[in-house]
Amino acid sequence: MPSSSSESGLREPSRLIILAQYVDAAENSTGYYWSKIIRGMAREFDQVCVICPESSFRRVADPPERVVYLPFKDGGFNKNKLGLRLLGQSIQSLHIARALLSKVRRGDAVFTGTNPALSIYFISLVKRFRAFRWALLVHDVFPENLISAGVVGKRGILYRILKRSFDRAYRSPDVLIAIGRDMRELLAQKTGNNANVVFVPNWVDPADVAPKPRDSSGLLAGRGWKDRVVFQFFGNLGRVQGVENMLNALGLVKSARASFIFIGSGARSGVIARFIAEHPHLEVALVPGLPFADNNAGLSACDVAIVSLGSGMKGLAVPSKAYFSLAADKPLLVVSEEGSELHLLLEEEESIGWFCRCEDPVALAGMIDAICDLDLGKLAGKPRRVAVEKFGSAAAIGQYARFIREMTS
Repeated sequence: MPSSSSESGLREPSRLIILAQYVDAAENSTGYYWSKIIRGMAREFDQVCVICPESSFRRVADPPERVVYLPFKDGGFNKNKLGLRLLGQSIQSLHIARALLSKVRRGDAVFTGTNPALSIYFISLVKRFRAFRWALLVHDVFPENLISAGVVGKRGILYRILKRSFDRAYRSPDVLIAIGRDMRELLAQKTGNNANVVFVPNWVDPADVAPKPRDSSGLLAGRGWKDRVVFQFFGNLGRVQGVENMLNALGLVKSARASFIFIGSGARSGVIARFIAEHPHLEVALVPGLPFADNNAGLSACDVAIVSLGSGMKGLAVPSKAYFSLAADKPLLVVSEEGSELHLLLEEEESIGWFCRCEDPVALAGMIDAICDLDLGKLAGKPRRVAVEKFGSAAAIGQYARFIREMTS
């Protein structure tokens, strides 16, 4: 188990303080990313202090040297229940802000993400009283993502209050790191400052994902899909993934070779289960979410990886699943809005997949039919090559460190 500390070395200048909701690689993709980032920053900076929930801290295995963890007590909450999720994130955000207020000093560099979402607002308040520098790695944009999720209306009073408050909060960081070019544009508009918004694409460590035969995981065993083309959606089955659009398309697919597997959990899991029950003639399966340690097995269980976002999500998120699937050597079927980061990627790298506009089930069904007629073996090796050459972890984390140094110089 890692050790927490308040060593005297932390009283020296030029510290890097990292605040994260998850810091263990075993929990989820957020924990995976921050675990890798923390290890990378430990090689780049002399003093790294990590503020995080105790529940995640306890799962950290083999912590890097010269990293001091300062965990705070937290309670679990149901992420699929909106009210409980809001309450849990509010409590976590207050804990994070309080810990930061007690530890940060003038001249420190602070590096955070956008989870929990409410923490951005509270950290911006702390920054008014402490002269630290702040780099914000943006994976989701709040509160705009609430509209796409159908949680609030764009004209509602609650959204307008949140929008005004969080636009101000997003202006507080000294640098915002966007994971999509569409996101970079949106953040520049949101903050009114193009100069402090930079773009570093999402990434994966290729050493953590090994290409494996489709049927090696056992997830497809007994389904009779040996000679079929398996399309897979793997990840959060939530409100913004365009689940209904995908299901509507499946009912229109004509190819007898097409099969579909959803792997994951979330607010739309029940919708998928009902669809399967109501369409027994279709080859569609739903598998509960896998432990993150079994991520590679899930990624392998398909011929084509579907990466989908619903309407209104352009600039608000870039699914990390796309980069994991590329590392697993799976071509992508991206369903999103035109001009999104993954749409731009497929325009640059046509050999790694296909693009279809969201909210167009007829076009998506036609795309699936067309893919079923292709020799997918000709694409072997190409997705993996792009992941290794363009989206490796070392290059991305090196850019984070460079921006932090420039921010504090």
